[in-house]
This record gives sequence, C-alpha cells and structure tokens, in this order.
Amino acid sequence: MNASVWIDQQVSLSPPLTAVPREADVVIIGGGYTGLHAARELARRGRQVAVLEQGRIGDGASGLNFGSAALGVAAPYSSLAKCYGPDFARATAALSTRVLKDFCEFITKEQIKCDLQKTGHLTIALNQRQLNQLARAKRTLDELGDNELVLFSRSNVKEHLDIDSARGGLFNPNSYAINPITYLQGLIKLALRAGAGVFEETKVQEISRLGDELFEVRCDKNTLRSKHVIVCTNGVPLRGFKPSERGIVPINSYLIATEILSDTDAKAISQMVFSTAHLVPSYFRITPDNRLLFGSRKNLAAEPSPSRDTRELVARMHALLPFTRDLKITHSWSGKLGFTFDRLPHVGVADGIHYAMGYCGKGIPWSAFCGIAVANLVADGVTPEQPVAMPVMQRWFYNGSRTFLHPLSWYCRLVDSLS
Repeated sequence: MNASVWIDQQVSLSPPLTAVPREADVVIIGGGYTGLHAARELARRGRQVAVLEQGRIGDGASGLNFGSAALGVAAPYSSLAKCYGPDFARATAALSTRVLKDFCEFITKEQIKCDLQKTGHLTIALNQRQLNQLARAKRTLDELGDNELVLFSRSNVKEHLDIDSARGGLFNPNSYAINPITYLQGLIKLALRAGAGVFEETKVQEISRLGDELFEVRCDKNTLRSKHVIVCTNGVPLRGFKPSERGIVPINSYLIATEILSDTDAKAISQMVFSTAHLVPSYFRITPDNRLLFGSRKNLAAEPSPSRDTRELVARMHALLPFTRDLKITHSWSGKLGFTFDRLPHVGVADGIHYAMGYCGKGIPWSAFCGIAVANLVADGVTPEQPVAMPVMQRWFYNGSRTFLHPLSWYCRLVDSLS
C-alpha cells in the first residue's frame, strides 16, 4: 500500500507524446506547479518553452501533497523580525496575504475544477506551553498588521474536533484546501494550451553554459540548447547546481487516508484543516469524498519505509484522534518537501541559471507566485519582491548530505514527546 489517495481521481496527467526539441528559448527543469506556471507565463509571451520532468507528471510533491493552501511562510514572523527587521516581517506578511488571494482568484478565473474550499486552519495546542507559544505568535502578527487570527479555548476546539486532549488553539480563517491532482491537471492543460512543450521521463544530467544566454542541457537521450534555463525542482536536488544541491534540504512528508467515514465519525471533526503545535506537527483534514487524511513529517532524517511509516502514522492518529481507532487505512504514501535554511521561498539567478524553489511545506500558493515571478525575471528582468528575492542561503555544514538532520530530528522528537 503505497499509492496516493489522489490517484483514485482517474485524471489524465500525461502530456502528448512528442519529440524533445533540440532548441528552445527557455528550458524549465521540473514539471510541477512552479514549472508549469512559469511555462504557461512564458509561452503566452511567445517564448518557445520546453518543460523537462525526470519522471511522470504528478510523481513529485505537486501530485502527492496534503492539499492545503495555507496563509503565510514557514518561518515564524518573530524570527523574521529579529533577523531582518520588523519592516521585512511586515512586508512578508502582506505579500503572503496577496499570494493566497491571487492563487484563489487564478483558480476561479481559469475555472480549474480542483475542489477549492475555504476551510480555515486550526492549530491545536496540547499543553499550556504550546498554547502560550500560539498566543505569542498571534501577538507578533497583531503588531505587524491586520489579521483575523482567533485564539481558541478548549471548548472552542471541542466544537470543531471531538478530542479531550486539546488545551486550546489558534484559528486562521484564511486557509484553503484543494485536490492537488486535479489542480495539477488544470495547470498542464493551461501550459499546453499556451504552447509550452511538456516532456516526461526526461532526466537532466548536466547543464553547460556555452556563452551569454546560451546553455546546453544534456538529458538521458536528448541534448537541448536554450537561451535560458529555469530550475524548479524544489525538494529534488539538481546535482551540480549549488542553490538546489546545497541550499535546499529534502524532507519527507508521510500521509495516510482512511476509508470513507460513517455519519457518526464524520460528526467528530469539522471541515477545517487541522495541525498540532509540535515542532514536527501532525496535520489532518476531511477530503471531499469524506475520508480522513492524516500526515506528518515524522522523523526528519528517516528514509521512507511503507510498512513502518503506515504503522507510525496510524499510532499517531489513534493517539490524537481516538475516534479513528476502528477506521480502516486505504492509502499510504510519502513525498519530498524542499526546505531552506531561512524557511523562505526563493526566486533568483545563480551562474546565469534562474530558479524558483524552497517552499518549506507552503508550496501550493507560493509555487504559483514564484513560477510567475521567475518567468517575469526571465522575460523582463523584473526583480521579484521580498522575501523571495534573497539568494538561497547555503550553510557550510551542508553539502547535500542530510546527516545533520539526525541530531535535529532527535531534538525535535524529544521536545515533542514532552507534549
């Protein structure tokens, strides 16, 4: 059992089988949300675009994710204010609001049928320490500008989730849920309609710079020349490209889905998106076909193991949501997220190669913004807004090996176990 629940949607994701061109104006590496947004934007402007996907469309994070389009960035705003100043944190919060708004308007305008729902997001505190942290986070955002965050009491949480372990929570009404596969299908159609070429099973082996605005991209069976190259691989490192290889840390996300809930079980949980306030949180929601979707990043350093991952997620789910103990698990899968050291998304240029990546689990709305932003950077030289314009942060201790995640994972699990 290692198939995504979204695979049951029976939608066609594969683009038409056509030959990979020998030349293009722009080669985009990565056929997920970011790459397809960039491809559509550039193709609409008359550029010849080739999108290269190393596997099948939907095999990566864009086809395997939880389906939550949440407000904000992964970095705490208090940390951003401390590191870069309150104006930077304020600008990041304001941009985050616009990014989510533009994302929802895009889906509505393009009539993408992806079960877009405004669900709200409730972060649950399981002890007083976590509740105090959520209260501090709300105060920080209150100082940065207007927001609609509401601090929930134990009884408030109980109205939406039938558990006794919660001490309270923080509710954000501006959060959405989608079906990630049908959204991806909509993006493929838009990119192809604009004139972009999308090619599966085309893994990039090497990028060579031949001169100003001239690159050679070597794949398994093909070699392309292009004026521009855009890297949109996010959690899948592109070897030899330092911002991707040394600045993006792949972290696995694990998910399970239950059988369709009975009316009794469905009454125990509302249609919100939920998460816990742990350092490594669990997150869960009800899908449109009335299944419970439950996930976590679990052990940050572990490699996927379907039987172990399913067993550990089920144990977490049962401990947090006792009403799930009799539910059958029908799907179990995992996928990679791309985390940056500053926990911010990034759009930029390195060694003449453009990139957009590093969403840290917030990728659905930010990938749309960053895909369009990198297209604007290529086509018009328009520098993207902060916070995405800063170069990808590279740490001396990280060279592509995730060994440093082991002590970090132990620390996070120790702190979370106390909760």
